[in-house]
Amino acid sequence: MSIFADEFTATRMMLISVVSSDEMCCDTLTLDQPLFLRPGDRMSFHGVEVVVDRSSGRRERLTGSSGRALQRSRLR
Repeated sequence: MSIFADEFTATRMMLISVVSSDEMCCDTLTLDQPLFLRPGDRMSFHGVEVVVDRSSGRRERLTGSSGRALQRSRLR
């Protein structure tokens, strides 16, 4: 799953492999390993790393491959 987030709180269980910072022109981070979020876990995107604050109080820092993606749209 790919999500757009500068800061995000999970409301349900999620498995994430790509994190993006904006909706139009975005920096993306493809995680080295998929990230499993539980309800209440908070995730934030900081440059080339993802910080996860677990609802248990534990903090994790994850890294991956960064890149830039463009989302194209067509006017009709």
